Amino acid sequence: AYLPRTGTSMSTPIVSGCAALLLEQFPDLTNKEIKLRMRNSALNLGYAHSRQGWGLIQCDRLLSGS
Repeated sequence: AYLPRTGTSMSTPIVSGCAALLLEQFPDLTNKEIKLRMRNSALNLGYAHSRQGWGLIQCDRLLSGS
């Protein structure tokens, strides 16, 4: 069964998957560049940084370079 979950145990596989897709498309990116692209493509949810980090990862925006 699928259940909604939160926390790093749920976010880590999502972020890792997006990073893997990004590296497949751009294999020469450095860790710093990946981090910057993730940060710049995240959707700000309007919460404090301590609560949301950079926001909601947007894998489609990340891969399109938007």
